[in-house]
Order: sequence, then C-alpha cells, then structure tokens
Amino acid sequence: MPNYQLRIDKLSIGSEHLDLKIILNDIKKEEIIGKLYCEKEELVKSEDFFIDENPKRIYTGFIPDFISVYLLKNDGKTLDFRSIYLNWPSSTSKDIVIDVKEGDVLSMIEQGENQHMEFKKKLNDKDNKEFAETVVAFSNGKGGAILIGVDDNSRIVGCDQDKIEEVILNIIRSRCDPFIEPEIKEIRIDERPIIIVRINEGTNKPYVLRDKGVYVRSGSTDRSANRFELDEFYSKVKYNVFGI
Repeated sequence: MPNYQLRIDKLSIGSEHLDLKIILNDIKKEEIIGKLYCEKEELVKSEDFFIDENPKRIYTGFIPDFISVYLLKNDGKTLDFRSIYLNWPSSTSKDIVIDVKEGDVLSMIEQGENQHMEFKKKLNDKDNKEFAETVVAFSNGKGGAILIGVDDNSRIVGCDQDKIEEVILNIIRSRCDPFIEPEIKEIRIDERPIIIVRINEGTNKPYVLRDKGVYVRSGSTDRSANRFELDEFYSKVKYNVFGI
C-alpha cells in the first residue's frame, strides 16, 4: 500500500447512514476519491464520494450486512480500505463503531431467523447440541449471531440463566473443534435480558462438531456439509499449507 499519511480512523455505522472519519496529514482532501459498496439481501448501494467534510456522512437507508469502503488517490492508488460483514451490531475491530438503536434491534428480531441469525429460547441439555451446531455452521460460513432469550416465533422471552457466559464457553469448548472464540454481550429490551452470541467467520476452516462432523448454514437451518463442500474446505487447507 502506498506510504501516504492517510488512513481511516473510525467507521461509525448507524441505521441509515455511516460516518467515515479519516486522518489527513500530508495529503489534501481534494486528492481523495471514495468508493462505497454495501448490501443487505436484495438492497444494494454503490457510489463514489468525495471527502468534502470530515467525518464524511454517507446515507445508506438501511443497516447493511456487508460494507466495503475504499479511499483512492486521484491516480487510482489505494490509500486505505475496510471490508466488513455486519451480521449483528458488533465488531471485533477497534476502529469500527456500531450505533444501532433499540428499535433497529427489534426490527432485526422481527425479520426472523435467516442465514446469519438464530434464536434460542434458552440453553438446556437438548439445545446445547443445536447451539454448538450453529456455532460451527456460522464459523464455516460468513459468521452470524445467536440470540438467547428469543423464541422461534421472534418473541422476546428474556434469558435469566445463571452464569450464562460460562455455560456458552463450556459448550463451545466441549463440542467444537478447533475452539471458536465468541463475542458475548447482553442487551435489555423492556427490562428483559437478551444474550447476543456473535460468531465471526472462522480463519481455520473447516470447524467440526465433535462426533458429528462439519456443519454449514443453509438459510435458517444448519446441516451436515456435503461432499462438494468438504472437498472445497480441504482443498483450501491444502493450498494454505503447501502454497499450491
């Protein structure tokens, strides 16, 4: 990447817009061209923009599942970029801030389970295996979020299980291989706690449910990977190990 003193300092994502804050040192705003691409299912927004203000606000009209932002010099050289999958309002990157209001969370819940969203009323002996299946499937895909305290009909019932974070980590440690590190946080809607378990796309695929095999996400359900998918996983492992 070129050694210009410019970088994206913070990307703040709201329900209908994003704010892009950049650090400018020895490069002028007039020399920069921005490119934005974002999508949510059938909704797509793609546009070029100029840095006429800093932070730069760009209106999207929706909370995207995927965002790609590039900053280019006028001659086409890439100065900095971010590509982010936003399967739930959370992120491991310190320069990504998600500013999603309670109403936005409710809207997501009302949309129901999908490729990146799973609901669990609670975790018990029966649900533990299904929970681990989803963790593995999300890791083998593009990631996702599991909401504990929401039933299959998108009703918020709340989760008041003791030591729920410890329970979650123990399930993952005992059933998933290699270990999958979740992001766990609690939010409250109408004083009812919901536990959000965010699973990022894995970097060591394929992930395996012990004694069961490789699971993938298909729509709003988890299933065993088929032969073609397994071949694709292991061919990538071979490429990464041997560089062929």
